[in-house]
Amino acid sequence: MASENDLSKQPRSVSPAPSTKSDKDVPPDPDAANVVPAQHKSQFLQFVKTLASFTGDLSQLTCPAFLLSGTSLLDVHWADHPELLARIPTITDPARRMVAVSRWFISTLYGSFHSRCKTGTEKKPYNPVLGEQFLCSWPAATVTNPDGTSLAIPTTNLVCEQVSHHPPVGAFYLDNMNQNIFLNGHCGQKTKFKTTSIKVEQTGRAVLTVHPPNGEIDEYFITLPELVLRGLLTGQLFVELTGTSTITSSSGYLATFEYLPKPWFGGDYHVFKGTIGAFDVPDDQLTPDSASSTSSSSSSKKKAKKAKKASAAMAAAAARDAVTKPLFTMQGKWTTSCTVTDVATGTTTPLFDAEADEMHTPSVAPLTQQDDLESRKLWAVTTEHLRNGNYAEATASKTAIEDAQRALRKQRAAAGDVWAPKYFAFVADNDADSNVATPVAGSPAGSNLQLDSEQASPTSLGAASSSSGLSRSSLRAVAVAGAGNAADALTDSGLWTYIGQTNGGK
Repeated sequence: MASENDLSKQPRSVSPAPSTKSDKDVPPDPDAANVVPAQHKSQFLQFVKTLASFTGDLSQLTCPAFLLSGTSLLDVHWADHPELLARIPTITDPARRMVAVSRWFISTLYGSFHSRCKTGTEKKPYNPVLGEQFLCSWPAATVTNPDGTSLAIPTTNLVCEQVSHHPPVGAFYLDNMNQNIFLNGHCGQKTKFKTTSIKVEQTGRAVLTVHPPNGEIDEYFITLPELVLRGLLTGQLFVELTGTSTITSSSGYLATFEYLPKPWFGGDYHVFKGTIGAFDVPDDQLTPDSASSTSSSSSSKKKAKKAKKASAAMAAAAARDAVTKPLFTMQGKWTTSCTVTDVATGTTTPLFDAEADEMHTPSVAPLTQQDDLESRKLWAVTTEHLRNGNYAEATASKTAIEDAQRALRKQRAAAGDVWAPKYFAFVADNDADSNVATPVAGSPAGSNLQLDSEQASPTSLGAASSSSGLSRSSLRAVAVAGAGNAADALTDSGLWTYIGQTNGGK
């Protein structure tokens, strides 16, 4: 990587892949959608029985090869619609900028959880190994805006790395330097079998930093929805989103997304509704740091606890106000098309349309130029066997990779070595104001998360972003209060932060 701040100058060639149009959301075809080969039905039924009796995290189970997708979990992108990301910093009005952020967010849901399985053929990605990396870019292009004008989209870059294996956590950094927009975050998964489906709780956080043309800096704290893998008993698999996720901006706006389950009778899958509203929580009435005295007296601790409760109550009230008095409402299907309505004018316009909004495929370096731990090179042999239907060979290849990783962990443990990521460092929330990325030593297994349920403040520490004077107390409190079913995703006490070349990047 030539520069910490410009991933587009990587000293290796890439071959742009053609763009592809999204198909409409159609019901699964009972024959084409079934991912279980006839000769493996008995193995599949045995796997389902194992799922039903398993009580721990399903990530520890070995999945039959015929259910694997042939791609790594890191190879899931946040910028398959780079023009939607690049348009965000061009909008000066913070309320309408939140609409643009919501539009981009919906596009990431489509790209991550539906674009691969429009006919119900979702398969399980590889569990990334510790230190696995995925690097890609979306080449510069010119697109047409909704008003007919043209917009030049500079190169957008993405770096992902698996920073922990137990529990599984992947960190990601996305930027479009020329457009002054940066995304930094991390995501983990807690997977459990629930009756006839698999529930995936996405833990983690993402912070989008935007530099609009008026010279201000706006930051967006993003929580993630829960996932449910449906169709397990029939082999016709697809992902449904559940619960609630939020986007909270430092400019004082809150977007909420509620993912509605399909009713027992009638109705559709993949429906959501949402709102965008303003909130105003005075900084001096929120988290009172002065109450958190270093004194160990019982009185001081009680005062601090009481102050935190009062702060959370006020933040919750602000969040409810933003929801009950929305400026915009959103509704539709995140898999096909949805709309946004300006409450003041009653005007309804498209928010996201999978058919009209072109999806772009990123460029990735040839395998010969990739490091051994880059996803597509690491899993190349396994993926080739899967494509050819050689499931026994695919299983053997996958097992060899996993066994090699177990051996490496044992070697580190025996030597007393501590593994550290190549591109990311963990920055605890209590270090956020210093804006300095301080690596946290991990265990030989790479489990370097520090968890504290009371420290869930968002941080904006992208490699290129500067301190913005963000009201961290108000942003934290409203994000937590408005997170709904996604509140558990805020248990991380910091942010895996991209540090690029300073930590051995290319």
